[in-house]
Amino acid sequence: MFRTTTDTLIKHLQDELNIECDSLIWLHSGLKGLGLLPGGHETITNAFSSVLSSGALVIPSFSYSWNKGENYDPLLTECSGMGGYAETAWKDSRFKRNLNPNFSVSIMDNTPDKKIEN
Repeated sequence: MFRTTTDTLIKHLQDELNIECDSLIWLHSGLKGLGLLPGGHETITNAFSSVLSSGALVIPSFSYSWNKGENYDPLLTECSGMGGYAETAWKDSRFKRNLNPNFSVSIMDNTPDKKIEN
């Protein structure tokens, strides 16, 4: 099985997907196609952080809390079923999660003045 490192993922994002530094990316993805991730999920976050130096990455972190009659805390409520990456990435301090108890998203915003997050 092949290995995906931060460097190889950066190259893929820039050279093959043509993602520019100020892009806004919505990512809802599984992990199987990435092969082995020696750095774990952080490999993906580090790569996007580097490529999107003045852009933003948005991932779904839906909890469906409101529909279930559960309390929602953007810092604690899990988002199971959102994919292997999203299920852990939203906890990374580079992401900020919004307050929507059903359809929350988590944003890693590197834009000037955090215009996407705001």
